[in-house]
Order: sequence, then C-alpha cells, then structure tokens
Amino acid sequence: VKRNAPKPTPKATIARVDCKDLSVDKFLSEYMIPNVPVIITNITENWNILKWLNKDGSLNKDEISKQYGDSMVSIHICSKQIRDMGRMESKDMSVREYLECWDSKKSQGIAQKELMYLKDWNFCKDFPNDNIYNTPPYFTEDWLNEYEADQASDHRFIYLGPKGTFTPLHKDTLCSFSWSTNVTGRKRWWMIPPDLEPALLEEGGRGSLFDLREPDYERFPRLPEVEAAVMEFVQVTLRSMYSVYHRFVLTMFHITR
Repeated sequence: VKRNAPKPTPKATIARVDCKDLSVDKFLSEYMIPNVPVIITNITENWNILKWLNKDGSLNKDEISKQYGDSMVSIHICSKQIRDMGRMESKDMSVREYLECWDSKKSQGIAQKELMYLKDWNFCKDFPNDNIYNTPPYFTEDWLNEYEADQASDHRFIYLGPKGTFTPLHKDTLCSFSWSTNVTGRKRWWMIPPDLEPALLEEGGRGSLFDLREPDYERFPRLPEVEAAVMEFVQVTLRSMYSVYHRFVLTMFHITR
C-alpha cells in the first residue's frame, strides 16, 4: 500500500534565523545542544562559490566545466535503487560529461526518474586552494574532518542536479551533525527525529525505507508515527540548514539558462 508523501503537521516547523541575530552561544544553547534543526539566512556573503552563478542566479555550467571539467565524480542514478541498502546505483564520470548529460537529458525531455545526481563531490580535498566558501563561526569546530584531514575520505561535499533529483532517506556519516547551504535553486526536505529510526526499518533491521514519498505500510507498519512527526520545509537559494535528523531531500527547482 502506497500513497503520496506525508503532509506536515502544524507543529512540524523549522526556525529561520538571520545570522546577524545568532551568536555562537545562542546557536549552541537553542539548536545544537537540544538537537533542533534551524535555517540560518544571510550567511553566504562574499563566498567565492557565488562566482559559479550567472547574473540571473542560474548555474554557470560552462564556467564550471571550463575550470573543473576533468575532475572525476560519482554520479547517482535516481531510478536505480540498491534494494535494502538505502542507496542508488552509481557510476564515475567527469564533471564535464555530467554537465553535458544534464543539458542533453533536459533537451530530450527525459523522465525525472531517469535523471542523475552528482553527489558527494570532495571538492575541498580535490582543490584545497580554491576557497569557495567561508565556514560560519557556528561550524568551525569540525572534529570529523579534522580527524580525517590526512585520510582518503572527506565530508565537505558539493551536490549538483536538475529538478527531480534526490537523496534517499538517510542519516549522515557516523550520525554526525551537518550543515548544508543551497547556492541556487530550491530543495524540499523531509526530516524525521532520530528517536523514530526504528520505525524506518523492517523487522530485524534488514532494510530501510528508501523514498519517503512512496511509503510501504506492509514493510514498515510504524510509518504512521513518522508521518505524524515529519518536518517538511523548502530550502531556497542562499540559505543554510543545520541538523542531525534523518532526512529525505528532493531538488524541486533549479534555474538554468
């Protein structure tokens, strides 16, 4: 039995705070320590990544391809789920190939489920001298990336994708706290409190829910509890979001030239 994505209850809201009104102490006491998600506005001033945009706010794919087109990245295919693993099938390709494919699929009217998502691009590790953003003061104490500074892995990612691309329901590496800034376009988030994790697993923990928009009540009989608690909101251009919740993220709208 399936139905459309759950609707948020009136209490499922997220605070929006201007960075000028948010001190580090207030962030810690009101959001981080009690584990409350928050959207922080006006945090991207003077970020160099804004140079990746055209004057109308759209993504300048030609410039990205010119500067970073040879970089190899992982591309995730939204229509191909690896069952019971909460992941999509993926393949490697260059940034240039991906951007060309993006434009090609758009021109051919390819169905949304056939779209591909560039996920987890370790840009900061690949280009350590290209300072594309400034870490906000709330997030400078970064134990995970400091620990892995000399390792192969890195958790400072760039995501690129057209309308309809998404990440499956997931929690971040080692259940870590995370922050995400939307540089252009819009993203819709569904967030679930951590204490409801058992409701997202099959009996025995064999598999987890993949797409929150297509709930399966036979496999996951406790999903009504999730629907009653889910927090749904839209993250617009140049807004930063912080949380440690489980989340499902859908690219709603992406401006292109």
